[in-house]
Amino acid sequence: MPGINPLVQRSLAARGSTAQPTQTLDQARLAQQFQQQQQAWQQGVATASPTPTSTTTGAVPSGVDIDRILRTIRQRESGGNYSIKNPHSSASGAYQFIDSTWGGYGGYRHAWQAPQEVQDRKAREHVLSILGRYNNDLWAVPAAWYTGSYRGRGNLNYNPGGPGNPLTVQQYVDRWLADYNAWG
Repeated sequence: MPGINPLVQRSLAARGSTAQPTQTLDQARLAQQFQQQQQAWQQGVATASPTPTSTTTGAVPSGVDIDRILRTIRQRESGGNYSIKNPHSSASGAYQFIDSTWGGYGGYRHAWQAPQEVQDRKAREHVLSILGRYNNDLWAVPAAWYTGSYRGRGNLNYNPGGPGNPLTVQQYVDRWLADYNAWG
């Protein structure tokens, strides 16, 4: 399937699908960025250095579909359940914020206690912060969400530990990106 993101191709192949997906302009742009970043990484060029950008001011970076990112996080972390509590940690809510990251946001001690709009607002701010720290590298979002940090591509084959984190960071990022691309 030439011109289609390799992650989408693998996802369709794994499901045995013979469908030929079509790409929107945003998907095509993201696929191109992915390919360029992958080539740069293979050539040893750092693409994920923490460089603050305008996203730290709350502006959505050009070409970034923040709602799609939030939907992907919600579905992967909680299946969209805003009141869920993790039995292995302090993580709760639709985005599975741990209490230290949640930080009493909006006057709520735990994320699961906050209404949907408050959880969505905190998640949006957190995603923009991650994108700002890592030069709008989409891979940084799932890696940082899963572990709290991002070491750059090529440094993701480790398990962050804990009973609720059975995947390596690379496995989590791959699954997250497949979901993100499938919902585009």
